[in-house]
Amino acid sequence: MKKVLAGFIIGAILTATAMYFLLNSKTILTGDSQEPKDEKKPLYWVAPMDPNYRRDKPGKSPMGMDLVPFYGDNEQTEEENPGTVKISPDVENNLGVKTEKVTKRRLNQSFSAVAYVRFNENELTHVHSKISGWVEKLYVKSTGENIAKGQPLYEIYAPEFVNAQEELLLAVKQNNKNFINSTIKKLESMQIPLQVINQIIKQNKVQRTVLFQSQHDGIIENLEIREGYFVKPEMTILSIANLDRVWIEASVLQTNLHKLSVGMAAEIKFESMEERYTSTVDYIYPQIDEKTRLVRVRLLLNNESQLLKPNMYAKVYFDYLDDKEMLTISNQSIIRTGQSNRVVLAFGNGKYKSANVVIGESDSEFTQILSGLKDGERVVTSAQFLLDSESSKTSDFMRMYHKMLDEKDLPEATVKGVINSINSDTNMINITREAIPEWKRPAATLDFNVDDRVSYERFRKGDEVLFTFRIYKGEFIITQMTKL
Repeated sequence: MKKVLAGFIIGAILTATAMYFLLNSKTILTGDSQEPKDEKKPLYWVAPMDPNYRRDKPGKSPMGMDLVPFYGDNEQTEEENPGTVKISPDVENNLGVKTEKVTKRRLNQSFSAVAYVRFNENELTHVHSKISGWVEKLYVKSTGENIAKGQPLYEIYAPEFVNAQEELLLAVKQNNKNFINSTIKKLESMQIPLQVINQIIKQNKVQRTVLFQSQHDGIIENLEIREGYFVKPEMTILSIANLDRVWIEASVLQTNLHKLSVGMAAEIKFESMEERYTSTVDYIYPQIDEKTRLVRVRLLLNNESQLLKPNMYAKVYFDYLDDKEMLTISNQSIIRTGQSNRVVLAFGNGKYKSANVVIGESDSEFTQILSGLKDGERVVTSAQFLLDSESSKTSDFMRMYHKMLDEKDLPEATVKGVINSINSDTNMINITREAIPEWKRPAATLDFNVDDRVSYERFRKGDEVLFTFRIYKGEFIITQMTKL
């Protein structure tokens, strides 16, 4: 009886087991599994490494990777796009990641320029003789001499002056008033002082020479004569400059020209003096030097103490605050690569992504963003270089959680090839390479990424090169390249 009962139980178990497998086999064979009725179709296929590379059907990217379907999910956010990386809070803390908000502000674009002290040309007097003659006596000997108004400058012997005196004395002798007046006017036209004319009449004697005196206080800026010189009216005998007010002539870079305006405040510092002077822009010269690309700017400065001397070196600091607010970020948040400018966006929850930006004006702290960012977004200001390196390679930050992958572990090959194109924006070069026998790979035309340490500015389309590349996570990365 026990044997019969045991056999019945075993049979029941086997029957149940057989029924289970039979039912499941039917499901597999007949395909009765329920498939989703609302399966979405991809809008297009995109390259995992380049979101700009899109196709309307599956295939391979220029890197040889399978294209990824894009379904147009409205819930997909910016931080889910290719290039976004995520790190844990402990890694963020270890890296010292700091962020700031993109905000609008006015830039303080103050700038400086080198300058020199110059004579005030508005108060520069050039002395000419109105009569021709010889310099009999010169009372000033060199440039730089200080002179006072009324101080003797030079004496001239002029035949026409002698003749005019004789005519005057003859008119006085004849008591011909019209003749006297005409000869007096003639002498005055020769710049003969009235007191000299009266002295001639009073003494009734012809003077051989005439003395000319300074009409201004100042210093001799230019001296063109010596005793014995023959002078004519068209000659500049000497120049007198006044140092009570001087010009400060600054040379400003062409890039700062749009910031300049007449009346603009400026501060002037001289190397040999602790005191700083303040002034305003008096004049902006209309031409730019064709060699230096500098524009001259003039400032006026009081110099009653006569401490400032012509050709003294100075530095001028122009105070300029932009009159409009602009979208800005701090200077340290920008990654400048030579080909482009990038920042690392912070989305929160440990998510980061590199983004290209176009920059504009800048000051000592902040830089204007023309495109690439929106007001209120956050960018990384510390550890952004490491984050950018990971984001630009669509990394999963494995290297931040573990040790760096040894370069010897990366597949590497050295081969000849011909450059077909160079794209500096994407840091990518298209090369037709020869076959790689050790890898059993035939000749092929492929896109290669370029390691940041490799400079390729001197290479051109059509160059034959010998290059070494590695394969990492499906990417071909050039680590060395030489022109053949």
